[in-house]
Amino acid sequence: MRLLARREHSRSELAAKLAARGVEAEVAERVLAELAAGALQSDERFAEDYARARIERGYGPEQILAGLRERGIDETILLHHVDPRDPAWIERLAETRRRRFGDVLPVDPGQRARQCRFLVRRGFPVALVRRLLGPLAGDGGDDDAGENAGCHE
Repeated sequence: MRLLARREHSRSELAAKLAARGVEAEVAERVLAELAAGALQSDERFAEDYARARIERGYGPEQILAGLRERGIDETILLHHVDPRDPAWIERLAETRRRRFGDVLPVDPGQRARQCRFLVRRGFPVALVRRLLGPLAGDGGDDDAGENAGCHE
C-alpha cells in the first residue's frame, strides 16, 4: 500500500517490486488482483498519469510509448492515451523547442541539426521535427536520408 501512496504504478512494476521483496508469485498475484478489483491499482490510470506527466515535461510520443511498454502496459491501453498521429503533437513539439531554444527558429544548419537531435532524443518523430524546422542542408526530406546535418534516426 505504501508503494501506491506515492504515485501510480503499473501492475508489472508492482509485481517486480513485490518479487524483489521476496513475496511469492502466487501471493503477489492474489494481492495484485485484489488491488485491481478494489480500484487501488489500474494500468489505465497509470498510463494516463504517466503520459500526462511526460507530455508536460516536453517528451514526444515515441519516448512516452517506449516508457509505457517498458512498464508492461498493454498496447491498446497505451495507444488510447498516446496517439502518435494526434495533430496536437506538432504544437507540443513547437512548445518544447521554444522552451529550450527560444522563439526564433534557427537558420544556421549546425543549430538546426542540434535542435533536431535534441527533439528526436525527446521522442518526437524525425518527420515531425523536420516539418517544424524545415529541411536541413543536404537533407532531401527523406526519413532515411542518412548523414544529413544531424537530423536522422
